[in-house]
This record gives sequence, C-alpha cells and structure tokens, in this order.
Amino acid sequence: MRTSEYNFKLPNFVITCDSLTKLKLVSCSLDPSAKIHMRSLKSLRLKEIILSEDTIAKIFSGCPLLEKLSLYNCYGPSVLSITSQNLKRLVFHYGITDLSLEIFCPYITSLNISGWIEGVALKNLSCLVNSTLDFTEDFNGARGEYLGVRMILQKLHHLDVLTICDRLILVWLSFLYRFLYVLFG
Repeated sequence: MRTSEYNFKLPNFVITCDSLTKLKLVSCSLDPSAKIHMRSLKSLRLKEIILSEDTIAKIFSGCPLLEKLSLYNCYGPSVLSITSQNLKRLVFHYGITDLSLEIFCPYITSLNISGWIEGVALKNLSCLVNSTLDFTEDFNGARGEYLGVRMILQKLHHLDVLTICDRLILVWLSFLYRFLYVLFG
C-alpha cells in the first residue's frame, strides 16, 4: 500500500467539524499538517488509510470524546499506542503484510482483531474485559501462526469474554494433534 494509490485528498474542513459524532473514511489521504478538531466525535472508522504516529496522536487530542476506533487495513506505525482513557472499543483488521505491529492500549475494554495474525503483538491491555479473534482464510496453522496465537491468548487470559473463530479452534486442535502424534506416534 502506497500513498500514491489514493486519489482523493480529504478536505480539511471534514476533520474540523465539531458537530460530527460518527465518521467513516475510506481510501483517502489525510494532510499530515492539518489540525484535527472534532470535539463531538464518538466513533471513527478508517479503512485503507496510511496513518503516521503523529496523525494518530492528533486524532486523540482533537477528538477527546472518541469511544470507538475501527481500523481496517490501515498501515503506518509499527506500534499502535493509545492511552486515551475515553477510548473503550478498538476494532482492528490487519491485512496481509510483512510488517509487525504492537498494540498498546491500557484503557480499552473491548478488542476485536481480525485478519492476518502474524506480526501482531498485544502489550498492555489491563482494562480489557472482552475480545473477539477472527483470522483470515489463509490461517493454516503453521508453527509461526500457532506461536502467534498462543502469545495472543496468553495476553488475553484475564478476560471475562473471549470469542474465537471456528478456524482458530480447528487449527489449534490440528497443531496439538500433530504435536501429540510426534510425541506418542
């Protein structure tokens, strides 16, 4: 994904509208020098947008009431660090990529992750109470994927509610079966 793929440059007046409570943006570029000022925004959905650490910081400083952030195939920083105490829900779809991503969000209570598992690492999620994990059709249970899932599940051991896709369960069982077969053959 490259910036040149986006033909539409979002007008700055959109990201300075104080009356918006919900905003969805798809395949557009944000002016990195623009000031974000949406004081009433509670829900933001971004799809196929390249984000910088600076843009993410501007979103949270300019949207103090933001409660839900949805990111679909958005790329940019290798660490998604969100320390906003108002953000309670993060929905994250990670497309196939060679990049790795650390998610550090100590105040969110709900996390939905879908897409490509490899390269995603969860850090401080101390307030999290529920999560949904749904991985791509390309998820086939290779050792690296298994280890990635294991690390994610270890980070989510304290949840009240964990919802996982059937593909994840089948791959997990398949890996365990292969492991047991090697041991007891």
